[in-house]
Amino acid sequence: FFGINLAGRSVFVDDATIDQVVDVLARAGLNMVRLHHFDDVYGVIDGDRSDSRHFQPDRLRKLDYWIAKLKDRGIYTYLDLLDYRTFKAGDGAPNAEKLDRGAKPYACFDPRLIELQKEYATKLLKEHVNPFTHLSYADDPAVALVELCDENGLLIRRSQWRKLVSPYQGQLAARWNDF
Repeated sequence: FFGINLAGRSVFVDDATIDQVVDVLARAGLNMVRLHHFDDVYGVIDGDRSDSRHFQPDRLRKLDYWIAKLKDRGIYTYLDLLDYRTFKAGDGAPNAEKLDRGAKPYACFDPRLIELQKEYATKLLKEHVNPFTHLSYADDPAVALVELCDENGLLIRRSQWRKLVSPYQGQLAARWNDF
């Protein structure tokens, strides 16, 4: 694959801009676009709710449009699922307001955060049907890659192990000791 990365607010532009960009990418010979940082309050997650479990329909439509237009030109899509999601109290995650974007590194080991990620992935990839392609992202061969969590992991964040907020530090220690 030879491609580029489109991130954040650049994903949520008007349809005419998407059409122009896709045309330029196709003429340049690219065959993959990574759609990145689309899971924040300015992205597909509805930031007006008390939880992070609902989509903002207009922005989800933009993601759909990108994928369909890229596909029409023979360009594959690479989706990043957990980048900027901000978990909220309504998600049932303890101390959610103290977790950084993407709940790094908590999202790697906390059962509730893992459950929320699975729910999000199922809703986005399997249950949602792109109105332009009439396929779920999971069934669309043009969605070639899915990254579960961006730049996250216990080894990447090892300097934070002793500074984890409660109750996560105790939870990680207990899970490690059980292991």
